[in-house]
Amino acid sequence: MTSSQYPFFDRIQREYKSSAAHVFLLHHNVHDLLWDRRYGFLPTQYFLMEQLNIIGCDIVLGYIPSQGIIWPHIDHWQQVQQALGLKVEQIDWDGGPPDPSKPIGQFRQDGTFIAEQLGLVRVQAKIDSTYGKIYSNPRNVYVGDANRDIHRIEIQPSNQRNISAGKHIHFQAIAFDQMGEEIGVQNADWKVEGDIGQISREGIFVAQKGGEGFITLQIENLNAKTNRIVVHPSAAVEIHLDPPQGPLEVRKPHRFSVSGRDVGGNTFKLQKDIEFEIVPTPEDNISYHPINQRGFHRDKIHEDPLISDRLPPGKELSQKLRELFEQNHFKIGLVVYQLEKIAPNADLLAFDEEYRFFVDSIHQWSADLEMRFRKHVILMATQNLAEVHPMLSNNIEIPVVELPFPDFEERKELTKHIESLSRLRTENQRYQGQLTHKVRLADDYSHDQFARDTTGLKLFGLHDLALRAEEENIPISPELVAEHRRQSVSVHTSNILEVMPTPYDLSIVGGHSHVGPILESIITAIHERDPKRIPHGVLLLGPSGTGKTMIAQMLARYSELPFLRLKNPREWVRAGASGDAKTYEKKLTGALNFISGMLPAIVFIDDIDQISGLGERVGKHKDHDSMLPAELVNLIADPSRHGQILWVGASNRPDLLDPLFRRRGLFEERIILLRPTDGERADILRKLYHKHQIKHQNIDFDEMDEHTRKMTGADIEQVVRRSYIFAKTDGLEIVNNEYLRKAISDFVPLYPDQINEAIGLLAMREATSRSMLPQRLPYELRKFVTEEGNYAKWGIDKSQINQRLRELGDVFNL
Repeated sequence: MTSSQYPFFDRIQREYKSSAAHVFLLHHNVHDLLWDRRYGFLPTQYFLMEQLNIIGCDIVLGYIPSQGIIWPHIDHWQQVQQALGLKVEQIDWDGGPPDPSKPIGQFRQDGTFIAEQLGLVRVQAKIDSTYGKIYSNPRNVYVGDANRDIHRIEIQPSNQRNISAGKHIHFQAIAFDQMGEEIGVQNADWKVEGDIGQISREGIFVAQKGGEGFITLQIENLNAKTNRIVVHPSAAVEIHLDPPQGPLEVRKPHRFSVSGRDVGGNTFKLQKDIEFEIVPTPEDNISYHPINQRGFHRDKIHEDPLISDRLPPGKELSQKLRELFEQNHFKIGLVVYQLEKIAPNADLLAFDEEYRFFVDSIHQWSADLEMRFRKHVILMATQNLAEVHPMLSNNIEIPVVELPFPDFEERKELTKHIESLSRLRTENQRYQGQLTHKVRLADDYSHDQFARDTTGLKLFGLHDLALRAEEENIPISPELVAEHRRQSVSVHTSNILEVMPTPYDLSIVGGHSHVGPILESIITAIHERDPKRIPHGVLLLGPSGTGKTMIAQMLARYSELPFLRLKNPREWVRAGASGDAKTYEKKLTGALNFISGMLPAIVFIDDIDQISGLGERVGKHKDHDSMLPAELVNLIADPSRHGQILWVGASNRPDLLDPLFRRRGLFEERIILLRPTDGERADILRKLYHKHQIKHQNIDFDEMDEHTRKMTGADIEQVVRRSYIFAKTDGLEIVNNEYLRKAISDFVPLYPDQINEAIGLLAMREATSRSMLPQRLPYELRKFVTEEGNYAKWGIDKSQINQRLRELGDVFNL
């Protein structure tokens, strides 16, 4: 059995070979590039077609609702590769390639062009607009000399040559006037005599068929001709085994012959350096055939209405496919793309009758044992499994196969491939496609680090990144990768998932002394890859403005892991997303699949209480809040992901958390973040002036510590910024004690004291370990802690907390 290099297709192949299944549903990363041993990087659709060919399908076809039946054409595949800049052939020059070192000319700013040598130049214009860079269509312009008559022409080189098929020669047309001085050439007419190859209008000759011939040149009424050119066959690029006629007899010698074909199409007999071997039966080692050439005549494709018609999903298409599946001569392989447009996750009764018939047909085919025994196979592909009707996505007869994001080695290899191709194009100056200049990584940016930084990007994303670097003529840097990944993740997850920066370090963080040991333990375990010490999740609880998001960002920064923020449904809808709660639920599935492709990572869920059903208590948007994201909980609790995803949730209303999030083992680490206490506020003030690079002098931080007693960290940060504004209004760059005191006096808290007290109590009630709380508490919360003069006996009186929360219930709507 052959291997495709990809575990997902090896699984398909195993189940297909064993007749365990013949219809498969592929999801997640179905629009990307995959590496095929024969053809190189191919879009997934073409790759799947070729793999069906390899595993033994005699006829392979595809179907896309907007295009109808798609037949695989290798030439088209290679055109796509070339358009993407992912395919280039090494050109074998005889005498060297054209010299690109001399510029043909240059433009002035007013559009005036000054030619510096004769020849062909390709020019275009571009402008910068609000829509980005806009380019004109390129135009070919010949640089010549129209003021002098041509008296004589020559071809260089013109000497007799013996070359092998596949070689390239660059012939140049040289013209002279009556004085013997070289002048420019326009409208040169090149031809090949002897049918030994082809020559372009630029004079580049490619040797092909064996034989003798000449290169001729005509300019106006003048002619020139090279000496004889002899083309002989080159090394074989393809060989054919020719068995003897008739059946072989036992114990009698029979001679096999081998013929070869070179790059120019010349055929010849091979006589030496041939090795023969006996290979396993075709069932174990399939003899490779080009796709759709096992008993299938492509020259008659146009005679079949299945090919010529753009058939929509419906009865006619189902009938034509059924006829293919019911014949016994050929094994059929079908790849169906955009399944969510054919069988959307909606009420089946709302389907168009034709669509419903086609979906029913697929459902019936999945359980058709005759199809399975005939070795037909159907691959259906969708990006988001949640958008496909359960008749197909939850069908016991249809295995669901996930196509993952490219791994470390795949991302690394594509980058090296693009670098090598662009370098080849730069050296040869003969290319077509998108990537045309040399793409390179920035200094001190290794391929390994690049592959780590691009976790979660598709190979198409890496290709787009290279295009951007080429467009801006800059190397690929960590900053460029970070920005591109942030945009890519947002687009591909419908803005449900966001890659966040991790700018904060310990030098700007004040207070929260109890947090350091907890974070250090987790960070050390991550670096040491010790999953027994890495929690499934961490819950950050406390009033707004106490630094929950900052703590999560610090954890990601020092863990050196990607930091992803998963938006809750209210936030997603408020941000202007096109959709409602049901749409969010479908998009959430895709976002969770995306997370699985970015491992290892830290995933942050702010206001985690609003992502669950109980959130309807605090709002009127019950459509958004009534969901129970079981898939999210399953992923959090998935033991196979333990140590790969660290979930961090933040909430100021832990009483509204869905019970599923309280399941033992999910968020076993809880960190309680409260308002800063005496001494901590002074430390926070100093560090905030440092963070914002605000100069200050003569500030009594101990005095200001007392005046900011009821403030959170976010409140203090707002005061610091206002103190600078007050100073700047008076024309000063330096903040002193007076401006800080003015900012403190001007500040009005967003919430009343009872709100902050209630939220603090709700957070304290969730603690299951004394290390989860700060040793020093805000004054209004100290009475709920029992102290017996010995910290070892320190505890929380949760009964008293509950009593106080009942008293605050009317104020806080508890």
